[in-house]
Amino acid sequence: MSFRELMEKYRDGSATPEERELFERELEKYEALSEYAAEREDGELPIPAGEAEETGRVSRAVRRRFRRAALLAAVLVLAVLAAVFGGLRLYEASCYDPNRGVAEKYGGDGQFMLDTAVCTELFSPGFITSYASAERTGPASYQVSVRQQNLFFGEAETFTGLVSGGTFADWDMVDRCFFRQPVVNALQCKLGNFAWQDTDGEISFVPPDDLQKQQEQELRELPESARVLTYFTFREDMPLGEFESVYREITQQEKSTILYVAVRGGDGQHSVMGFEPTGTGIVLGDRYDEERYPALELSNHENPQSAEAWETHFTSMLSYLADREEFLSALHHNLNATELSYTLSYVEENGMQVYGFLMQSRPQDVLAVLEREEIQTMYVENARLSPLSH
Repeated sequence: MSFRELMEKYRDGSATPEERELFERELEKYEALSEYAAEREDGELPIPAGEAEETGRVSRAVRRRFRRAALLAAVLVLAVLAAVFGGLRLYEASCYDPNRGVAEKYGGDGQFMLDTAVCTELFSPGFITSYASAERTGPASYQVSVRQQNLFFGEAETFTGLVSGGTFADWDMVDRCFFRQPVVNALQCKLGNFAWQDTDGEISFVPPDDLQKQQEQELRELPESARVLTYFTFREDMPLGEFESVYREITQQEKSTILYVAVRGGDGQHSVMGFEPTGTGIVLGDRYDEERYPALELSNHENPQSAEAWETHFTSMLSYLADREEFLSALHHNLNATELSYTLSYVEENGMQVYGFLMQSRPQDVLAVLEREEIQTMYVENARLSPLSH
C-alpha cells in the first residue's frame, strides 16, 4: 500500500488500528526531519582545516540548498497534517454522531438514549430501552451499548455494536435491538402480511379453529398462578376512544396489564407499530423539547392513561423520529422519515385506529378476554408458571 493510499484511509476513518499506527509513525519521521533541519540551519557545517576558498563556496552553497530542502520538507509536513486533520474534521462532521444533540446527564441518557427509546417503544412490543450510550473510538467511529427491559420476564438484555462511517455496522443488532417485531402470526394477519392456508388451498387471515382451540386447551391446563403473554386482534379496527373503554374494562376487571397497543398506520403498512400505554416506555424527564413533542414521555401528561394522552404521545413519537433523519439513515433499515410522515398524516386524517394489543395476565383472564365479542384472534407468545418465574 502506498503512503498516499494509507493517508486516504486515515482521513476517511477506514484505516485499521495497525494502519493508523503506521501512518502516525510516518508523521513522526517528518517531524523528526523538520527538527533536524532546523538544528542544521542554526549551526555551521564544518569545513576541514586548510580548505581552499573554492571549497568554502561549495560548502556554503550546500548549506543554502540544505536549508531550502529542510524548509520545503517542513512546509510539506504542515500541509499534510492540515489536510489530514482538516479532512477528518469535515468527514466526521458529515457522519452520524450518536451523541450529537441532547447531552448525557447521568450517563446513558443523552441523544442516543432518546432516539433508541422512541424507536423501541414504537416497534418492539413488550420491550423498553432503559440505557443507551455511544463511546467514540475514532473518527466517525463509536462503540454503542443498549440495555433493554423485557416487560414480561422483568429481565434486562444488553446489546453492543459499532457505528462506523455514519451507519450501524451490525445489521443483526439493528433488527434485534431497534425492531423487535412480534412473530408474523401474532399481528401481521391484520396488516395483510400473513395468512393461513388450509388443505384445500384456501387462504384466510384468521387462524384455523383447531389452532385456536388447541391454545385454549393449553391455557386451561396451566395453574392459576401462571402468567401468560398474549396477542389479541379485533374483528374491526377500533377508534382509540372506544379502545380506552375496553382497556379500562380489561385492566380493572381482569387485573391484567396491557403492554402494547398496535395502531393502524395506513395502506401498505409493513411493520407493526404502536405504543406502551402505561407510561413506562420513555423516561427522560426534561431531556427533550416538550413544546415541540408534547407527551413524548407519556407520564408527563396530566392524564396519561387516556385516549387523549395516547394520541398525543403516539403522534409526538412519530414526529420526533421523522425529524431524526440521520438516526434513521444510520440504521440502514427500510424505515424512513417519509414513511413516518405518511403514518402521521394518516392518523391525523383518520384518527387513531387500534387493531390489536399485547397483554400480560393469568390464563383465566386470557380466556375471559377471548370471550369478548370484539376479539377475533389470540396468539400466546409466552408463559411462566408463577409471577416469581423467570
